[in-house]
This record gives sequence, C-alpha cells and structure tokens, in this order.
Amino acid sequence: EDSLVLTTLLSAVGSNLPPRLTEPALNFIHRLIAAGLIVGQSGNGNGIVDTIVEKICDCGASSSEDVQLAVLKALLTICTSETFCVKGQRLLQAFKMIFNLAVGSSFDLIKSSAVASLQQLLSVWFRKAAADFSSDVSDQEGEGGDVSPSMAATPTGGSHADLAATAEEKELSDVTANIANLAEKADI
Repeated sequence: EDSLVLTTLLSAVGSNLPPRLTEPALNFIHRLIAAGLIVGQSGNGNGIVDTIVEKICDCGASSSEDVQLAVLKALLTICTSETFCVKGQRLLQAFKMIFNLAVGSSFDLIKSSAVASLQQLLSVWFRKAAADFSSDVSDQEGEGGDVSPSMAATPTGGSHADLAATAEEKELSDVTANIANLAEKADI
C-alpha cells in the first residue's frame, strides 16, 4: 500500500504534466521525506532515492513558479535530511538543479530562494564534513599507541591537527564567502 502511494506520487511528478498536478505531488513527497517516512540512501542508480531525486530534478525545467518553488523545497529537504541520504551523482544532480534555478529562472523569488538554498546547503555540508573530520581525529587519538606526527603537540599547546582543522575551517569559510560574493555580483 505504501509503495502504491509513492508510485502514484512519482507518476504525478512529471515534467510534461500540468503544474496543478505536479506541484501538490512534489509538496507531498517533500513532506514525507521531511517527516522521515521515506528513508534510504542513493548509490546504485536504481533505488527509490535515486528515482525520487531524478524525478524531482526533471520538474525543475517547468515554467511554473509554483513547481520551481516546490522543486527547491524538496531538493533542500532531500539534501539536508538525516534519513534520506543523497550522495555522489544524485547529490551533484540536485546541486546542479538548484544552481540552474538560481541562474536561469525567470522569477526573482525563485532566483533568490535558490541562492539562499545553495548557501544553506554549502553551510550544512561543510558542517557535516567538519564533524566527520573531528570524529575521525578523536577516534585516532582515542586508539592509543603511537601518536602520528600530525597529532603531536605544538609549542602553543595545541596539536597540528587542531591547527590544520582551524586552517581548513577558515579556507572553507573563505570559499563560502567567495561563492556568496560571486552570486551577488552576478545579480542572482
């Protein structure tokens, strides 16, 4: 019964269907994912996560403002969800669609929302990457035994890993700021 509902929603999410059918289906899929009722991980190309991301990205070419906004909301939720894990090619596809909406939409609301979505996604992804990096470093420190040279104490009392993490965080912050500046200059 669950798969019948999802199959029906996915068939309603088609770029060739009228916006009055597509937009509510996109919103419903968005709500199901946000509530954690659709779970999974992308990877092999033919799973439910891959299918959903593909179908939603296909709708981004719609000329309807409501459909484009629903695509943005769904992709933002999908890319930041803890239970609906999008990786690799599908993550890149979702990011490209949001970027294309930021650059190519004919609606100012969609452009500004897409730029804000890109900034939010970058922030979330960098935060997750930093958390993963921190947990990897603490796991290595907690294992005992020899301390690698990158983990040795520096004269200031911190470790080389702490200094490297701080440098990486600054670099990531600079990259994010540069992207935001480019978006402003491009008048997106």
